[in-house]
Amino acid sequence: MNEPHELEKLDGEIHRRKAEMARLEDQQKILAKEATLLNRRQRTRRLCIRGGMLESFLGVPELLSDEQVMTLLKLAFNTSVVVNQLSVYLTEVTP
Repeated sequence: MNEPHELEKLDGEIHRRKAEMARLEDQQKILAKEATLLNRRQRTRRLCIRGGMLESFLGVPELLSDEQVMTLLKLAFNTSVVVNQLSVYLTEVTP
């Protein structure tokens, strides 16, 4: 006689645990989406700041094509001074 009551009790516990698991999975999806948005915002901000830095060195950036700017960057980053300094920076931040 006690067994049906215990069975109902266990079934109720299973139902509550499944509902809690579903809630936690939904919360996990929400947090993952928020992390993705935060990463995107950080990247957008970084691109805008660094693009502004680049344009400050170009003088009149609107007169140059994307290909011309890329050529300038390739030339600039191909010098030994820049390559050495970049390797120093990367060594500092890489564990």
